[in-house]
Amino acid sequence: GKFSTLQAIHKYLFEDIYDFAGKFSSSEEKRLYKLVSKYIDTYNMDMVIVTINDNPKDSATAYGQDFYDYNTFGIFDSHDGILLLYDFYYNRVSIVTTGRANDMYHNRRIEELKKVISDNIKTGYYESTVSFIDKASSFSELGYPLKDGSEPKRKGIKLLKVLPWPGILSFSLVTTVILIVLLILVLMKILA
Repeated sequence: GKFSTLQAIHKYLFEDIYDFAGKFSSSEEKRLYKLVSKYIDTYNMDMVIVTINDNPKDSATAYGQDFYDYNTFGIFDSHDGILLLYDFYYNRVSIVTTGRANDMYHNRRIEELKKVISDNIKTGYYESTVSFIDKASSFSELGYPLKDGSEPKRKGIKLLKVLPWPGILSFSLVTTVILIVLLILVLMKILA
């Protein structure tokens, strides 16, 4: 019946990737599964990717929430996790969060996740999904947003990761070359 895709479909080879709309090749599905598994292991939150052509629910979000709940996804008693749904019936992308993921991905971050998907969707659904996983990971890496919704300040090691190293390194290289040239010119003057 209409609800078949909502019931637990653990026959799927790669749990956490439910490509009912057939948007990913099998090799893309394998790669996505690896990325999703890494996310789950690293951040202790579940991540589910779903694509559908038919939606018996009245919205993409309603489907996403039911799919998550019916299939008992999520980690710990609070069912922490995030679900990305590509709904081709309503032509919508929906992101559903539960438990700690509600706090991790507040409205502003959800908007940014949707933006990164729409920026990459022209290239393909695989690419937009990879960029979604990357962005979700970088938010989890940053930690929970502050009470007012703003991003936490990066400290120590985390700051080292985001410094513009290519710029810093090329600047030091250029500076070194200039100093060497000046030194040679000075030495030539002295020796002349």
